[in-house]
Amino acid sequence: MSRSRRKYEQEQEKELNEQEQEKELNEQEKELNEQEQEQEKELNEQEQEKELYEHEHRERKQERQMQRASPRGREDGWSHARGYLRGLVRSWKGGRR
Repeated sequence: MSRSRRKYEQEQEKELNEQEQEKELNEQEKELNEQEQEQEKELNEQEQEKELYEHEHRERKQERQMQRASPRGREDGWSHARGYLRGLVRSWKGGRR
């Protein structure tokens, strides 16, 4: 009787140990999943910030280019020629007016 009792107690203890190990493993897995989700969330946020920055940078660059271009100037590439011809015509007409 004492043998069977000891055997029963050993089995109970073994079962308890297995349950505890399984519980610990589940907790560790849960923690790892949470960490993984947090990392994914941070990466997504960083990616969104990067895209927003790049978009704003492109917009600012485009605005600067638009401001640099004068209405008659660099858009058509003839501003220098216009100035040169204007000077020639003035010299033929007798100087500045």
